[in-house]
Amino acid sequence: MFERYTEKARRIIFFARYEASQYGSPYIEITHLLFGLLREDYGTIRAVSKVEPAGLRQALEPFCLKREKIATSVDLPVSHPCRRALAYAAEEAERMGHTHIGQEHVLLGVLRENGAEASVLGEFGITLDAARAACRTGKESAKADPSAARHELGELVARIPEERLDAAARLLAGLSSEFFAVSGISAEGGFSFSFGNVPPWS
Repeated sequence: MFERYTEKARRIIFFARYEASQYGSPYIEITHLLFGLLREDYGTIRAVSKVEPAGLRQALEPFCLKREKIATSVDLPVSHPCRRALAYAAEEAERMGHTHIGQEHVLLGVLRENGAEASVLGEFGITLDAARAACRTGKESAKADPSAARHELGELVARIPEERLDAAARLLAGLSSEFFAVSGISAEGGFSFSFGNVPPWS
């Protein structure tokens, strides 16, 4: 189920399971998912609202009934609302053209599920529209970051079928050439390119 999840998103699920066990819940609920997000990557929420982690956690805690703790070795199932939220997270990733499901998509999924927890988030200004806007801003920042571009390139290379790897290697070699040229980029993303031992535009 979590094959497409980034390492951070997987740790959010891990922490959510831990939180559920500490509260003695037989299921991983959306509140536990949010607690996992606060533990692993508060920056995702900070990008939307300036609310402090302690304040947000305190506002969400009334949704957690305190029972006898469950051993952390128990593989707790995901509740139906939480499962829907994770399905929405996958939809949000696809909507944005992302091949991975990250922590930002998990937050969007929770907001789209629109349960009582989402209402609490809304009181702090963490709404679906605001979270989507922050995600788009983050994506633009990533485009301007060369290290993020290299990471994205690595993901793309990993998806290349083996029979095309030789052609991909030649293309990458061309990209490093001083005689590489790209032209004719269309609104749809189509383009043409050329490279060789002499400048192709000479």
